[in-house]
Amino acid sequence: MFFLHIWRLTAFLGRTDPDFTRYYHFFLEFHRLLIYVSVNRNKITMTKLTEIAEVLAGLDEVEDVERFCREIFSPRELDDLALRWQLLKELHQGETQRAIAARHRISLCKITRGSKILKTEGSFILQLLRKREEL
Repeated sequence: MFFLHIWRLTAFLGRTDPDFTRYYHFFLEFHRLLIYVSVNRNKITMTKLTEIAEVLAGLDEVEDVERFCREIFSPRELDDLALRWQLLKELHQGETQRAIAARHRISLCKITRGSKILKTEGSFILQLLRKREEL
């Protein structure tokens, strides 16, 4: 979009010299390369996520999953994950976002994502929380 604006501006100003055209095409190709790298990075990330999911799905014991998580995640990452799960549970129980934010001394931004997840039709997290309620 940025490059389109540059092209429109230069066309308006009557810039058609060869140097400008060369730089414009360079930036256009650079932009395409950035998009290509971004798309491929997402594919790689999803492939790695699938592999991790397969490893976790292959574990039979809760202790093995805990051990895997403790070895692969830092203590801070585990704390963040545990907090996110706690926020989801509290939202599911009907707690208000403001009450949760005050209790945990965190910003509403951290809670908003969880709230959106639980409001999404067909949410897998919501299904998990409902299943846990039944137990």
